[in-house]
Amino acid sequence: YGRIINVASVAGKEGGGFIAQYCASKFASIGLTQSLADALMKTNITVNAVCPGIVWTQMWVHLSNAFKGVDSEMTAREYFTNVVEPNMIPQGRAQTVEDMGRQVLHYATMPNITGQSDNVDGGFSIAL
Repeated sequence: YGRIINVASVAGKEGGGFIAQYCASKFASIGLTQSLADALMKTNITVNAVCPGIVWTQMWVHLSNAFKGVDSEMTAREYFTNVVEPNMIPQGRAQTVEDMGRQVLHYATMPNITGQSDNVDGGFSIAL
């Protein structure tokens, strides 16, 4: 009995040219999740991946700075809060560590879910 829970990203389900390397690594994580789930199917070990949407991280500091441009007087965090969250995330807020933790807990307690990569993204992926 065991659980393997990987962290991938919604970027591992749909590529984006400006973050190609990041997308490729997340596609690989999802592929590994599915392959391990298949290999461990009869062992009572489940393998799943959490796919966060937009989370305020160092990556989004860089992306926000790039998107807002050099002429903007907003900080990266202000841009993220005032532009990214309300315009890119249908539910209006970035995902949090707590959001991811709830999905991890769900995977950890469900013995019959394996090989899945579920988005925790506030509707971001369906709004693309």
